[in-house]
Amino acid sequence: MNRPRALHFSYKRYLTNKLREKFDLSGTPIVLIPKNRSGSDEEKRGKKMSKNLVFIGFMGVGKGTVARHIAKNGQAVFLDTDELIESEQNLKS
Repeated sequence: MNRPRALHFSYKRYLTNKLREKFDLSGTPIVLIPKNRSGSDEEKRGKKMSKNLVFIGFMGVGKGTVARHIAKNGQAVFLDTDELIESEQNLKS
C-alpha cells in the first residue's frame, strides 16, 4: 500500500467484514494494520520490511483456519508456532 494512512475507515470496515464473512468469524475482533509497500522509510534506512502475516487472538477463533486457507492458495507458507514448540519439546497436544 502506497499510503496506509490514506485508507479510509469505511474501507477497513468493509475488508474486516469480508474476512468475517469469508471465514465465518462473526463476533471475532479483527484489527487490520496496513503497511507501506516498497520504498518505505524503513527500507530507505536499510531495514528489511517483513512480509509476514501474523494472526493473534484467543483460542478457537479461526487464526489457523484463515492461515491455512491463505497457504493453501499458495499466497504464503503456513507455520503454526504451537506445533513447532510441541515438536521441539517432544510434546503432543
